[in-house]
Amino acid sequence: MITGLGSKSDFIAAVPQVDVRRLALTPEEAALFSLVGRASQISEVIERSNLAEPRAIAGLLSLRAKGAIVPARVQKGVASSFDAALQEQVDLDENRKREILDFEAKLPGLNFFQLLGVANLASPDEARKSFHELARRFHPDRFYGKNLGSFRGRVENIFRKLTEANEVLGDHQRRTAYLAAHPELVDVPEPVAPAAGEAAPRQRTAVDDQRDAERRARLTRHPYLARTSKVNDLLKHARESLAKNEPSLAFNDLSLAARLDDKNAEVKALMVEVRKKHESARGEQELKKGKELLESGDQRGALSAFRTAASVDGSNPEANYLTAKLILATNGDLKEASSFAQRAVDAQQTSALYRELYGRILELAGMKALAKKQFEELLKQDPQNAEAKKQLKRRWPF
Repeated sequence: MITGLGSKSDFIAAVPQVDVRRLALTPEEAALFSLVGRASQISEVIERSNLAEPRAIAGLLSLRAKGAIVPARVQKGVASSFDAALQEQVDLDENRKREILDFEAKLPGLNFFQLLGVANLASPDEARKSFHELARRFHPDRFYGKNLGSFRGRVENIFRKLTEANEVLGDHQRRTAYLAAHPELVDVPEPVAPAAGEAAPRQRTAVDDQRDAERRARLTRHPYLARTSKVNDLLKHARESLAKNEPSLAFNDLSLAARLDDKNAEVKALMVEVRKKHESARGEQELKKGKELLESGDQRGALSAFRTAASVDGSNPEANYLTAKLILATNGDLKEASSFAQRAVDAQQTSALYRELYGRILELAGMKALAKKQFEELLKQDPQNAEAKKQLKRRWPF
């Protein structure tokens, strides 16, 4: 059990309409928050976070304390995410839940004609008529004032896809481009001249183009279609913050973008990049802080800073080396010191300084065979290394 959240098999959900910018989330908390989405099992969030379990749990508890997430009202014992959604306590009957879940599950495999439930090459009027019928069932405004839980995001996603299909199939140029990109839908015939007595198709005029432009402008102002534009704006701001070396601001923007579109691959990829840069920058700050404290004689404070630097950026060899060195100097846990020293060597295997420290710690910890191996490797790297020669001759004359 996790006090405040429940067991790891329980579900958590993001607080609806929460303003992440005002919560002062750390980048790590923002990354965890983006994994929660509308409703997720605690164990899944911990696993997907790539953090140590205690650290992930601490982050989730912090999000709970800041009002970003809450335990989700989902009955226990469900077998899948589909079943879990069916058990979610919202203002929908089971048939309506199933209709929404079934439709959402089919979205990735449907082309725009199938999405609207019309035959391939159906006319724009047919597509528009079907869209209006579907909108009566899936327009988010039809659920105004109801507690939808995770179903609100599902309905919004369905309506967004339906609207996109209607826009494309109802616009001459976009429809033509869509069919050209999907030749499997139809073999487009060559244009033929009208038969005798048959009127030629009416040519588009400037008035037609103006009306289409006005219609598209109205649609882009729709609150649900505006989400795509909002996501793009947040991505733009995140890139700008990243260019200015402000990863924390970038994380906040990306967290909001992930909430609006939790399947956006570009958002996910940029979050990984920003997180790495943040960890590297914070590691350097803590490393600098530790060196300053060490110069002032504060070994305890310096060790704490070095530990933090090595923790947030495990690939920083100097942070791991200085942590191990200071643990050894303060008669600390040799097992812990050897762990940091090994990470330093693994990150920079050509450093004689790091390998020498690792060998000394192993020897003091009684792991003589491993220590001998490190000094032998050190001698291969630097045949004239005095410390390696001394240790091998003194400890292991054989």
